[in-house]
Amino acid sequence: MKSIDFVQLVPLTGLDLTVTLSGTGAATAKLFQNGRIYINVTTTLEVSKTLTLNVPTSLRVIDVRTIHNNATAASIQIKNDTTAVTSVIVAAAVDKDVDGVHTATAGTIDDAQYEFTEGDDDLVVAVSVAAFLGDIIIDTVFI
Repeated sequence: MKSIDFVQLVPLTGLDLTVTLSGTGAATAKLFQNGRIYINVTTTLEVSKTLTLNVPTSLRVIDVRTIHNNATAASIQIKNDTTAVTSVIVAAAVDKDVDGVHTATAGTIDDAQYEFTEGDDDLVVAVSVAAFLGDIIIDTVFI
């Protein structure tokens, strides 16, 4: 489906995305008309575990932020299946702390890995240090 057709089908309240978790945890995800993916992790994602999203249209990841609600620091990384899209994002040990790749200290997005095709189920959030609880905001553009 062409991205312009897809955007017209997305309700203003967002389109629910299918979330698959390895290990324990709970999360919901929505894709909005502006390309933003909002993931709400409601039960802690454990270290060395993943959250995988199915993308209903082709898109490119252009920015990522976290709002960490856990007093223990955590690290996450966006991957295309098993290959890194972003550098590791460190969510500091401060409630409601905002961290992400758009900041000067967080790093890069790999333009060889940042594209996802309609129907892919390989947009992965990997937790690498401690456990993550909070929100993950992934900004995308439709392609």
